[in-house]
Amino acid sequence: MYINNFINHLKTDNKSENTLIAYENDLKQMIGFINKSEAEIKLADLNKWKESMNHYSSATKSRKITVTKEYFKYLQENEIIKNNPCKYFHNVKVTNKEKTPLKDYEVRNMISNARSYRDKAIIITLAATGMRISELSNVKLNEYMNREENILTIIGKGNKTRRVGLAKEVCEFIDKYISRERYDNLEKSHSEYLFVSNQGNKLDRNVVGAMLKNVAQRSKIANWKEISPHYFRTTFATMQLNNDIPLEVVQKQLGHSKITTTLIYAKIADERIINSMAKLNF
Repeated sequence: MYINNFINHLKTDNKSENTLIAYENDLKQMIGFINKSEAEIKLADLNKWKESMNHYSSATKSRKITVTKEYFKYLQENEIIKNNPCKYFHNVKVTNKEKTPLKDYEVRNMISNARSYRDKAIIITLAATGMRISELSNVKLNEYMNREENILTIIGKGNKTRRVGLAKEVCEFIDKYISRERYDNLEKSHSEYLFVSNQGNKLDRNVVGAMLKNVAQRSKIANWKEISPHYFRTTFATMQLNNDIPLEVVQKQLGHSKITTTLIYAKIADERIINSMAKLNF
């Protein structure tokens, strides 16, 4: 396999670490399913693999197919394979399932039902800032402790830095976590990261995702199985837009390079727009 070479090649495109990990896993899954060397893989093999992925969302399926097409293009361009089996390998149409953002009382319920100060701090920080889980997990303890007032500078997607405002209540929850759990043993205190696992290691996104689902279930949120760290970005953006924060401001808050990406969240706030039109303002 030449997957490692391909992933190293992609690092020059400023892909995030999480994206590269996902791509690597996608390609290993594809090769593992087909169980042939790249030079032996045919279009029929790829189509069988595509049919086996019907349990995935269209977006996930599309990502896996896209990176596979890029992989074989890379192999052909570098003369590792002669024929590209993806020449007539078609992608799937992405049908976005609209997320129903959390209500303010649901976020409060989740904070109340979280079983540790760390989990409470993570939930309120995600909901109040719209940070990506990769951004939150990469925040260093000293960066938080030495922040400028309540402004935290983080490194976002594409290694771009942005300033995030932390509400007083968010800082209070984080401070409680630091004083009551973060420093409770020597192993954790030696970690450079703000949020750490029970073993003192850097937080894993899958562990955080599982925690959020568990807390959402205990909070009796109907769609608790869908709750994820990214769900809180949707919630944050929707709450901002519903509170009349300009779209271009929300774009900067979320760290989107294109406002069209932020518009995906704006669609969720359409109900408020329709309701406002149903009332006379004169």
